[in-house]
Amino acid sequence: MALVFRLWQHHKNRVLWVLLLLLVWGAWLWNLNLGDLSFDESATYFVAYRPFGEILHYLRGAAHEHPPVYYLLIRGWMGLTGTSEFALRYFSLLVGMLVVAVGGWLGRLVGQRVGGKGRWLGLITAVFLAVTPGMAFYARDARMYSLMTLWAMLAAGLLLRDWLEANAWPRWTAVFTLGLVNGLGLFTHYYYLFFLIVQPLLLLASRRWRPFWLWSGTHSLPALVGLVWLWFSSGLQTMLIATFRGATLGQPSLREMAALLRKLLSSSFSTPPTYFVPLVVLLLAVGILVAWRRDWLVGLWLLLLLVVPLVAAFWVPREPQPRYVNYLLPFIALTLAQTAQLPDYLLSRWRRVGGLLTMLAVAAVAWLLAMAGLRPVLTAVKSRYGDAVQLVSTQQRPGDQVLFYGPWQEIPFHYYNPGNMPPITLLPPTPRRC
Repeated sequence: MALVFRLWQHHKNRVLWVLLLLLVWGAWLWNLNLGDLSFDESATYFVAYRPFGEILHYLRGAAHEHPPVYYLLIRGWMGLTGTSEFALRYFSLLVGMLVVAVGGWLGRLVGQRVGGKGRWLGLITAVFLAVTPGMAFYARDARMYSLMTLWAMLAAGLLLRDWLEANAWPRWTAVFTLGLVNGLGLFTHYYYLFFLIVQPLLLLASRRWRPFWLWSGTHSLPALVGLVWLWFSSGLQTMLIATFRGATLGQPSLREMAALLRKLLSSSFSTPPTYFVPLVVLLLAVGILVAWRRDWLVGLWLLLLLVVPLVAAFWVPREPQPRYVNYLLPFIALTLAQTAQLPDYLLSRWRRVGGLLTMLAVAAVAWLLAMAGLRPVLTAVKSRYGDAVQLVSTQQRPGDQVLFYGPWQEIPFHYYNPGNMPPITLLPPTPRRC
């Protein structure tokens, strides 16, 4: 018994991490293939089933499409695992597992910097990420959003570890890795740009002049690659012109930002109580203050990460979607972890009391996040499009055709086409009445 206790004392952190990752993997894996691919998920297959070169060619000409990194990666994944609903979504699930693990690393970095218990801050951050409905949704969705979140977390950790220690030149390895991760993030989703601008703002606010100038110089390369991509991408040019033509810059209202935050945390499959968002915002404010009190730079970092991308998303003259800023979820979890550790921070002289109250606070915050819609996310049927196509196929008669209301319906039909359908007829546009 004593041997077991000693082993637990020395390895309890590893054991807890293994248990957490196994629980997360099992929960997110449950019913992963439930329901057909949604329209966006079938668009993943529609783009990525092509050879690598044709993927790039298609993306350059397609309007309202995303950059190529995710599509190239999922194309290689499809070659190894196939193209079933389970296989396509499992790639995002594995990336989501990495997000949880990197959340532990990021929390440990922050904890070490503020002089706290870094390993426990990392574990709490990972727990909050695991029970957040929005995170579970994107980890089970065959799209690029969990991958974008992973790049953002890696970039944030690298900046915190290698660029903010002192006003000195960062190592070249640090320069290369941060530039590479940011480049991958930008070419995974264009809204990563709003996360990216936080980095020079933080360097300026902290008066890290040498790191700022080096960041600006080295990131001119990803910017140049982005401009080249824009130059050769007629579809992206069309989208930008259509989006910004006649647009006026406006500021979002608090109600709009609260609605976006609610959808981000709870996903579209549930509606949390009215007190949910105000309570989360209050807890986030407390977490920022706690971090600021212990290290003002970490507090400023969290504040910029939570505010700047959220506000900047409204500057684009299109209604922002929560999936475009889902990289905020790890930093929300990290800030809430600061709040949950407040009893331990205030009662440092009474370690047992502080530890017990911290455990209760972690359980309460985890319950608050989970009740916002974790169960509906894990049991939701995203689409029954494939069932409908199969029904039409079994009931068709000679001479029947499929009537579509627009060419966009060809995208899910391409994935679920049983191979014996008659030709597709598109409904013509309704003529305008004078």
